[in-house]
Amino acid sequence: MHAGQLSLDPKHHETLFFWHFASKYTSDKPRTVIWFNGGPGCSSLIGAWTEIGPFRFQDENTIIENDGSWNMFANLLFVDQPVGTGFSYIDTDSRIHELNEMANHFLSFLGRYIEVFPELLQNDIYLAGES
Repeated sequence: MHAGQLSLDPKHHETLFFWHFASKYTSDKPRTVIWFNGGPGCSSLIGAWTEIGPFRFQDENTIIENDGSWNMFANLLFVDQPVGTGFSYIDTDSRIHELNEMANHFLSFLGRYIEVFPELLQNDIYLAGES
């Protein structure tokens, strides 16, 4: 498991937050599901903690494994996007207003992610989410 922020535009300190969970079991072909919660503007951590992620809150003090997690046979990559959503950051009041801007930011993020974690290129990639 690893998490962090990748810079998109240093001028405005734009970053996208991600949280990666490795597949629990190996399979014949590595797979990565990139998960987006909708809106746009809803944190993908909602999906991580209440739906497909490897852990759930049992109560306010206890975290348990999610037996129905998609990480049983796939890596999971949760991305808070667009910038300004969840733990993603921008230091100006300029928010993303157009879908093409959001798409370009995600493509920039994906390129940066692959630079840092080139092993992603060995995976089948699936985009999934809800709105």
